[in-house]
Amino acid sequence: FIELLECLNYGTLSINDITGLSYKRGRKVIHNPDRKYIEKLDCLPWAELDEIAIRDYDIKQLIITSRGCPGRCIYCASAALAGTRYRNRSAENVFSELHYKYFVKGEKYFAFLDDTFTASKKRLYKFCEYLKKAKMDIVWRCDSRTDILSEEMIDRITDAGCTSVHIGIESGSQEVINKINKHINLEKSERLLAYMSQKGVQVMCSFIIGHHCDTHETIKQTIDMALRFKKNYNATVGVSINTPFPGTYL
Repeated sequence: FIELLECLNYGTLSINDITGLSYKRGRKVIHNPDRKYIEKLDCLPWAELDEIAIRDYDIKQLIITSRGCPGRCIYCASAALAGTRYRNRSAENVFSELHYKYFVKGEKYFAFLDDTFTASKKRLYKFCEYLKKAKMDIVWRCDSRTDILSEEMIDRITDAGCTSVHIGIESGSQEVINKINKHINLEKSERLLAYMSQKGVQVMCSFIIGHHCDTHETIKQTIDMALRFKKNYNATVGVSINTPFPGTYL
C-alpha cells in the first residue's frame, strides 16, 4: 500500500513493479506477480487498538503471533491465506506485547488466534517461562492440534495462565480423519481432552460434517463424539458444514 501511494503521489515506482497488486486498466483486470511473504514477523508493529471502540467487543485482545500452519488438511484455507511454510514471532516479541498491554493498557485477557499456537515447542516453553517470571495476573486461550499437544505441554501452558484451548477434531471416524489428511489419532485426542478437563481447562472442539468421504454412519459417529465430549469433558463443541473454499486442495 505504501508503494502504491508512492506510485500515485510521486511516480517514483511503476505500478507494474508493485508485487501483490491487482488493478483495472479500462475494463481489463491486471494481476501483478505475487508478493513474497514477510519472513521476519518481529519487524511488524503491534496492533494499536486505541482508536477502536474496544468496549463493543467481548474479547478485547485478539492476537496472531504466527502465519502458516504445519498441518496439511485438505479442507483448510490456511495455506491459501498465509502460505504453506510456518513462520512465527519470537517468544520475546509476543511476551513484550502482553507485558505492554498488561502494565500500560491494563488488559488481562488475551486470545491467541494462530492456527496452531503450540507449533513450536521451544518458543511456547520460553513464552510460558517469561509469563511466570513476570508474575502477570492474566489469563489466555489458544488453538492447538492433538498431534502436537502433549500432557507436558498442557502442564506448561496451564501453569502460565492458559484457561482454554481450541482443538479441531473434525470427524468421529478415524477413516475419515485419514482421508482428509488431518493426521491426528482420535484415541490420543480424547485422552488429551480428558487430561485438559481434569486440569480445569475449558476445552473447545470443532467438528465438520459433509466431508467428501462421509457417510450417514460416519456423520452419526461425529455427532455422537461431539455429544460425548460435551458430556464427559464439559467441552464446548461446534459443528460446521464442509465447504470447498478457493485455494484449498478440496
